[in-house]
Amino acid sequence: MENYASRSTEVLLAGVPMFSNLAASIVLQASRVTVTAHLGITPEHFSRILHELIDSELIVVNSKNIRILDLPEIKRRVDLTSGESL
Repeated sequence: MENYASRSTEVLLAGVPMFSNLAASIVLQASRVTVTAHLGITPEHFSRILHELIDSELIVVNSKNIRILDLPEIKRRVDLTSGESL
C-alpha cells in the first residue's frame, strides 16, 4: 500500500499542467484530510511523502501552496514505481 500511496501523491504532483519543465506551483483547494481521503491514504502518510519530496529538494511547501521545483524528476519517480508513462 505504501508504494501505491507514494505513487498517488507523486502522480498528483506530476499531473500539474505544464507548458515546460520549469518550476510550477499548485494550491490545494481542499483540506489535506480531503485530499488524503481521495488518495486513499492517511494525512500522516501524506505528510511523510511531502517531507520526502521536500528533503529531496523536489518541492517546497508553504501551507496549502506547493511549489514544484523538479517536475521531470517527480515524473521519473512515478515512471519507475509504476512502470507506466504519464
